[in-house]
Amino acid sequence: MRLLTLVLSLFFALAEQKILPHVDFREAALLAMGRSWYTATPAQQDQVVNEFRTMLVRIYSNSIDVYRGQTLKVLPVRMAPGATEVTVRNRYLSEGRPPVPVEYSMKKTPEGWKIYDIAVEGVSLVLTYRAEFENITRSSGIDGLIKRLQQKNA
Repeated sequence: MRLLTLVLSLFFALAEQKILPHVDFREAALLAMGRSWYTATPAQQDQVVNEFRTMLVRIYSNSIDVYRGQTLKVLPVRMAPGATEVTVRNRYLSEGRPPVPVEYSMKKTPEGWKIYDIAVEGVSLVLTYRAEFENITRSSGIDGLIKRLQQKNA
């Protein structure tokens, strides 16, 4: 058990240093919340971003093991000159199985290109939360959404 804890802490440290700086969690939270984002106070927006970030990191880290031993093929990027958004398409290849398409939606920011959504087999991870978030904010408000995210992260 201590070895697993050590491995997980190393993974999170590596992710924090190498991967997470390239993810725009604010944009991801805005997409997931939809119209509710604009009714939230800046403090509530910050809380949603932090809780959503924690939840997404947990989900990504739990699902990454599925791709162990597979080959990642990065497909050519088609991007117009001066574009500020792009989708980077990849395929995970495993012998005897159909390729798994994974797309990274990216946006150009002052800090460089940032990922704001990942779609696996055409299913957006961020947008899958929109209906749930809208239902929660409709019935319990923004604070209810924050509380629900905190419970999921506990």
